[in-house]
Amino acid sequence: LGVGASDYLVKPLDPQLLHSALVDQSPAAKSGHAAVKNGKILTVIGSRGGVGATTLAVNTAWVFAHVHKRKTALVDLDLHFGTAALALDLEPGRGLREALEKPGRIDSLFIERAMVKVGDRLYVLSCEEALRERPVIDPSALEVLLGELRQNFDWVVVDLPRSVLLTQAHALTIATDIVLATEQSLAGIRDTTRILDIIKETAAHAPVKLAATSADGSGRPKVGRADFEKSVGRTLDYEIPFDPKATAAAANAGKPLLAVARGSRLVKTLQGLSGDLVGNEDTKKKTKAKA
Repeated sequence: LGVGASDYLVKPLDPQLLHSALVDQSPAAKSGHAAVKNGKILTVIGSRGGVGATTLAVNTAWVFAHVHKRKTALVDLDLHFGTAALALDLEPGRGLREALEKPGRIDSLFIERAMVKVGDRLYVLSCEEALRERPVIDPSALEVLLGELRQNFDWVVVDLPRSVLLTQAHALTIATDIVLATEQSLAGIRDTTRILDIIKETAAHAPVKLAATSADGSGRPKVGRADFEKSVGRTLDYEIPFDPKATAAAANAGKPLLAVARGSRLVKTLQGLSGDLVGNEDTKKKTKAKA
């Protein structure tokens, strides 16, 4: 139910039970029921540490909520060192670990109590576990959690660390969009290629936007764009400008970049990324309406 199933059958089956279930799922039967929200899930992954994946996730979620007026959930899956809450000057909640260890407890009320609200449309789900603690994530937990969030939010933005991706790659199966942040370096080429392979295996249905950031202090990439694209076998969708002044101001203030450096090239690029994602969503809705 958490990942979108609307009914289930219990064995032993009989013709009457099967007939009733099929009739209940028919378009005519569903027309009298309220539509179930089926929000989008954006998963943001960094090919390497320090490439700005959390910055992308936090600021994209903020733009979704405050610019595009979408009810948005931001989920930070780095249970020990996550900085999504810190970036927004929030105290992490206490429910994320319990949700991942005991998915049977997940429902709308649990989600509401576990999340921290930021404004009218942005909610954050994160935690800050003690370093001695080793949460044991249930294999089904992420799918159940994201499925429940999807029923309650227009957008769910997931900051997915590489370490979690390695052990919970199946969580990508429910993603509707993916942003892969990387750096234009030899290590970036290697790790981008490997992660793209995982995405192809587990989430071939989800469009991937590849965003290159300038991680070194010079703001200049170590590998040229043409060579990078040739090596990874695809083009870059975005080049994220290097803006240490804006990122430092946002970090020190505990505010999103849009609130402290509205006119910077970095902010404009992030707004463009968010706008493209929402634009794709709106285009699909219009296409379905015409059909």
